[in-house]
Amino acid sequence: MRLRKQTAFWLSSARGTNGFQAVSKAVRNDNDERFRAEAMFALSVSREGEAIVFVALASLADGTLRTPVQRPEDRPPAGSHEFLLIR
Repeated sequence: MRLRKQTAFWLSSARGTNGFQAVSKAVRNDNDERFRAEAMFALSVSREGEAIVFVALASLADGTLRTPVQRPEDRPPAGSHEFLLIR
């Protein structure tokens, strides 16, 4: 697991579009939930705009998108289409 986690991190942070594509494919297809969570973190440090959109949409889909200033009770109800402003 450690090697896979490190590989995902470095692919995402240093390999641009190709790294984003490889790691996002792993997130979509891997059965290991812990690895997927680590790979999502790796995508969150990517400089690729697509990676940030991927992380945000995936987080919205599973209800885990939070910001440091956002309390759980301030989150929109599941399934709503409100946009969150991240300050």
